[in-house]
Amino acid sequence: MSQGKILVVDNELDIVALYERTLKGAGYTVERALSGEEGWEKCQQTRYDVILTDWRMGKLSGLDLYKKVEATYPATEVIIITGFGDDFKREVDQGRYKVDLLQKPVQRQSLLNKVKSAMDDLVEKKCPLIITEGKTDWKHLKAALRWLRARGQATVAALAFREYGDEVKMGDAELLNLCKQMAKLPQSRITICLFDRDNKAVSKEVAENENELKGYKAWGNNVYSLILPVPEHRRETPDVCIELYYKDEEIKRCDSNGRRLYLGEEFNPRSGRHNEDNGIICRYTKDRMLTVKIIDSEVFNEKHENIALPKSDFAQSVLDEVENFNDFDFTAFSAVFALIEKISRDASGQGK
Repeated sequence: MSQGKILVVDNELDIVALYERTLKGAGYTVERALSGEEGWEKCQQTRYDVILTDWRMGKLSGLDLYKKVEATYPATEVIIITGFGDDFKREVDQGRYKVDLLQKPVQRQSLLNKVKSAMDDLVEKKCPLIITEGKTDWKHLKAALRWLRARGQATVAALAFREYGDEVKMGDAELLNLCKQMAKLPQSRITICLFDRDNKAVSKEVAENENELKGYKAWGNNVYSLILPVPEHRRETPDVCIELYYKDEEIKRCDSNGRRLYLGEEFNPRSGRHNEDNGIICRYTKDRMLTVKIIDSEVFNEKHENIALPKSDFAQSVLDEVENFNDFDFTAFSAVFALIEKISRDASGQGK
């Protein structure tokens, strides 16, 4: 089975033949061009996944070919092979050119590794991008997708996540604005902004009908917003955030320091005392106690020690499968990925 289509461009026939044999032996479909001009002509006739080109080839150099391809076919990966160009390499390292370099003399394994890396980057560019409103939500989704794939239950192929942390300010308002701004310009890939269901005003704006299975909205230019579907075990309390996809007993798991997440319903909203352990108190305000679902701070024991587990630590523990967080059941997350798959089908005109 072919792993991808590659164009090899070099004005030395022996070099082209060598690269061609190596890549075909690894399962790639390979075509050749003996000049930059011929390479560009072929690019206009056929879509290649990767172009492997020498740098110095006469009138149309490898760099010139890259510039044409990058401007016209940005989804194509280009690798320039060169034995020169320290200044050029410096410019690449500084980000002036988004091209990969392979230094001469080219070793067989280096060639295969570089092409495989380019193919992996290509998959990353083409697959849907998921942007979550919470800085930890993407970690739960990655862990869930890994778990579902291991059991043959995943309904989506490759996905990419915008992986961010404290350096990015993101909430439902910021994500909604990002969604609207991205929809103003053509996007080369499907972009899905994923929202919690705990803000009714936002829910109504980001889903065509937040009470139905569809639960998403097309904004145009390959941009979609998606609201978390309600998992079966939360039907009685549908205003869910992503942590509520887990069962209560999983949410309450303690880390090695005895810290854990708490559910808002565990506390008396007036006194802030824990319903079962009077020695534990949450110092949230009364108004916040009435609305919060997951508590990850301001919980103290009788020794005045904060025993709440931050959401970020909980998510990282789940993703890393650390002890006591390595046997979660991610079945409920399959509904999220089913909707992502439906968006992908609809975007490609295969829906209904």
